[in-house]
Amino acid sequence: MTDPFAALEALLRRDPGDRGLAGRAPAGTLERAARSLLSARATCVVSGFAVPTASGLRPESDGPPGAVALARALRGVGGSAFVLCDPPSAPLFVALGEEPEVADWEPGDPAAARLLGGRALSHVVAVERPGRTAAGDYRSMRGAKLEAAALDELLLAAEAAGVERGAIGDGGNEAGLAGLLGEGLSLDPRCATVVGADWALGAGVSNWAAYALVAAMGRLAGADLLPCEEEARADHEAILAAGAVDGVLGEPVLSVDGQPWEETAGLLAAARAAMIGAP
Repeated sequence: MTDPFAALEALLRRDPGDRGLAGRAPAGTLERAARSLLSARATCVVSGFAVPTASGLRPESDGPPGAVALARALRGVGGSAFVLCDPPSAPLFVALGEEPEVADWEPGDPAAARLLGGRALSHVVAVERPGRTAAGDYRSMRGAKLEAAALDELLLAAEAAGVERGAIGDGGNEAGLAGLLGEGLSLDPRCATVVGADWALGAGVSNWAAYALVAAMGRLAGADLLPCEEEARADHEAILAAGAVDGVLGEPVLSVDGQPWEETAGLLAAARAAMIGAP
């Protein structure tokens, strides 16, 4: 019988955009992350990535669905979880039924440490969230400077406080992915994040890694935590109605990072098969 965690890690290696980050996490990282999150007492899921488009700054569709799937899974196994985002992405999370904590922090903002302590967080997980570069700014994979709140401050505060940090991304400019970077990436080095995490998962699309992580949690917990394709599609349609765009195309279409919806649907089916132990 196929090892379900090996099957899920294989999904992380799908890299249709040829970005080079997919599957860079050491073998076993996915299972270790899932086990840790199953014991999480209180988790903040940090997400939301706004990109420049012809019609101005718009929140992209990769990130929020995966972040919310993870938050729902954490609650489903008895933990508490909430989403932290910046103002441009807040309508997307509201459309997904969340009541996000919305912040517009500057680098060094003490509000991050206050949130960490005030919520008594045990875990912080960033899902497709801009991470600062060595120059202290935020950039897209194409090198454009981004207007982004410094929500990666929460990862830095968590490191100082000994709170576990996880991260999910697909390019290398996302918060928490510093430990996965190196040769072979399509990312311009000046766009690379310097913010790391205790564990990080790279994938072809960040939502895909979040779904794989939720499936791993479900496998370990013996629970169906993963959204079905219909639920995931409804989530995606909801955020498009709330203003989301495909982060690669810059348009409000059903694809994610330029990948047609059928790719996400296929990955969800494969993740579900691994979660429930289907042959």
